[in-house]
Amino acid sequence: MPPTAFRFIVQQVFPLATGGAVVEGRVEAGPLREGQLVAFRSPSGRTEAVCVVTIERTTDRQLVPEAAAGEEVRLLLPDVNPSALAPGVVLEANQD
Repeated sequence: MPPTAFRFIVQQVFPLATGGAVVEGRVEAGPLREGQLVAFRSPSGRTEAVCVVTIERTTDRQLVPEAAAGEEVRLLLPDVNPSALAPGVVLEANQD
């Protein structure tokens, strides 16, 4: 059986003063690791890819190297325009 691909639904977006954003939400499926590229469709309909720099569990605010399905986490995405993200946007494993 093939591994389940990563899927994350954004619940909140926190723009950073230095650029980029932190998104909070739940890992719906698959694993996620620091440094992994993920993709999402922006409100304009364009597919964008971005690197997850850090993962923080929301339950204990601990930085972790990976997250699994069912975990509530915050993801640091420094190379993304925060206006391209909104609650309900789905991050998925990058296929490129």
